[in-house]
Amino acid sequence: MSSYQSFADRPGVSRSSEKLDRIKLPADLTGMAVLDLGCNEGFFSLEAKRRGAEIVVGLDHDEKLLANARKLAEAQHLDVEFVHGDMKTLPNRKFNFVLLLSALHYIDEPAQLLRTIRDVLTPSGVLILETGFAAGKGGKTVSRALRSIDERFFPTVDLLKQVWLRDYSIREMGHSVAQVGDPLPRYVFHCTPTKTNVLFIVGVGGIGKSSLAAQFTNSPVISTDELFAPDRFSQPKLHAAQRRYDEVFAETKSIWATWERISGEAGVKDYFATVTATAIKHCAGAGSVVVEGFVLRNITAEIKAKLGSDYQCWSTGRV
Repeated sequence: MSSYQSFADRPGVSRSSEKLDRIKLPADLTGMAVLDLGCNEGFFSLEAKRRGAEIVVGLDHDEKLLANARKLAEAQHLDVEFVHGDMKTLPNRKFNFVLLLSALHYIDEPAQLLRTIRDVLTPSGVLILETGFAAGKGGKTVSRALRSIDERFFPTVDLLKQVWLRDYSIREMGHSVAQVGDPLPRYVFHCTPTKTNVLFIVGVGGIGKSSLAAQFTNSPVISTDELFAPDRFSQPKLHAAQRRYDEVFAETKSIWATWERISGEAGVKDYFATVTATAIKHCAGAGSVVVEGFVLRNITAEIKAKLGSDYQCWSTGRV
C-alpha cells in the first residue's frame, strides 16, 4: 500500500512538498509552538521544527504512522513530540500555529473540533486549514462526495465560513494541490480567533456621546454614567472608591465635578476600570461592545490592560 505523505526518498499519494508551498507556513517559526493534527508520518511536523519552532506536537490516531514519524525525527535529529490519540482531546497548552491539513472531512463534528482548536490557539495564533468544499453550491449545507477510497461529507463555503468558522477571522490563501481520487477542489485558509471589538466613545459632556452610541443598534452599549451609579440596598461593606464617588456626587450633583475631585485618589481609577472591564466582559459574544462616558478619558488605558489580548480596543474622541 502506498504511503500518503511524500518524502525525498519515498514518494506518496499526496504531493507534500507542493502542499507545503500552498499552505504558506512561515519560513521562520523561531520560538513558536506548533500543533499538527492528523500528522500522519510527520512531514509537516518535521518541517515546522526545521523552521525553528521551539515546540512541535504531532497528533494522530494511527500508532504505526507515528512510529514511522518518530524514526524520521530521530534520524534527522529533530525534537518533535508525536502523540497517539484522537482530536477530541487536544494538548493542554497554547499554540501559535495549528495545522489541520486534509483531515477535517474525517471528523464527525467538525464545528466542535474547530471551536476546540480555537481554545488552544494564542490570541494571535493561526489555524492553517486545508480542506475541500462543495464549490459552486450555495447555502449552508453539506455535500456528499464519493471518493476513490471512501465517501465523505464536505461543507459548502457558506457553511464553512459562516457556521463552522464563525469564531475566526478568515483569510483565503488560494487553492491547495489536487488530491488523487478526490472529486472536490481543496483550498487553504488562515484562520485567526476573533476578538471582541470594544469602541470607547470619549469626550466632555453634552457633545452627543450617547446619541452616537445609540447608532450601534447591533452592539451592547455601556454607559459609565449609569454603570458607576448602581442599583443597591444599603451596603456597609461598600468598596471605598464607590463610597467616595457616592459621597462627592451627592454633594456636587455632577459626574464631571465628582470625577475631577476624586480621580487622583488612591484606588479610584483601578476600581472603576475594573468595574468597566467586567461589564465589557459580560457583554462579550456579540462581536463588538460600545462604551461611552466622560470618565473614560482618565481610565481607558487601565481598562485595556484589564481586558487583555482577547479584546481589540478602539477610541473616538480625545483619550
